[in-house]
Amino acid sequence: ALNNLAIQLSEVGRREEALAPAEEAATTYRELAEVNPAAYLPDLAMALNTLAIQLSEVGRREEALAPAEEAATTYRELAEVNPAAYLP
Repeated sequence: ALNNLAIQLSEVGRREEALAPAEEAATTYRELAEVNPAAYLPDLAMALNTLAIQLSEVGRREEALAPAEEAATTYRELAEVNPAAYLP
């Protein structure tokens, strides 16, 4: 829900407000993925991607690189295990 809230806020032009739920979603999914990676790594990757987009949209492009790179790395790892699900 937090990830979706961030996207919706951004889509209506409230990009600065979108950062807080995007950051919270990434933090929450990171904690969940530490306990149960099989269940939550895909959600973590998605949340990191959303966070990177939100940071970029408010002009914090350098800061957006870290979550974007982490999302890409996570998606690569997921694709190695299940290419049919994650290569597209």
